[in-house]
Amino acid sequence: MNTGTILILGAVTAMANSQAVKLPSGGYRADSPYSKMYNTGHAVSFKGTVVGIQKAPPIEGMAPSESLLVKSTSGGTISVELGPTWFVDNQEAKIHMKDHITVTGSKVMMNGHGVILAMRLVHGKQVLAMRTSAGRPYWSALILDQPTAGDATQYTGDIVRTTNFMVDGVQMVGYVIRTPNGLQNVAMAPAWYMEQQEVPYQIGSSITIYSRTPPLRIGNVVLADSVDYGGTLFQFRDNYGRPIWSGWGG
Repeated sequence: MNTGTILILGAVTAMANSQAVKLPSGGYRADSPYSKMYNTGHAVSFKGTVVGIQKAPPIEGMAPSESLLVKSTSGGTISVELGPTWFVDNQEAKIHMKDHITVTGSKVMMNGHGVILAMRLVHGKQVLAMRTSAGRPYWSALILDQPTAGDATQYTGDIVRTTNFMVDGVQMVGYVIRTPNGLQNVAMAPAWYMEQQEVPYQIGSSITIYSRTPPLRIGNVVLADSVDYGGTLFQFRDNYGRPIWSGWGG
């Protein structure tokens, strides 16, 4: 592992040992030391059988994550770190004991041991996607490198209120915003996902909603691709309109 990764892990350990404060988003935000440990230069892929499943904080002070012990077909047992338990538990794809899986991820050192940070797990026709190929975690909507808006449709206005919308049978957290063209209903993401994002909204504050052109709509509700809160950007759907919280496969 390179020196940069060692320094990042040291920062996490020192922070966990020096104080008992609650870490933002349980320590899993896209800009957290844990999330930044993923190293595309140490990418690996292997097949094996699940021989152990554990739910526990990966590093002291963090919220619980789910990890697997996988007996590789080439020999040896490998620890595979998935990500926060709350995200794994809400995925349709499920991994069980004795499942034969293919693991793709990044090899790093954590707590003095070599582990694989999972990017994607494949079991039969099921795909459990945890990160993009660049290592960005799907459980965090926070965008660190702000992309250009491109040909997206923009809705800029002030937040009038927060509310919930039912979209295809799923309760979605959203806003009613006052734009120059009137009130607009906007849906972000499911409640279980949004409550982990620490989105800095305030009633009356100005935001910009980005949706593709033409916008994705369910009735009179626009489905947001991303949202700009005063320069902080959160992305909820990829360039194909697929929700990043659903583990669709990268």
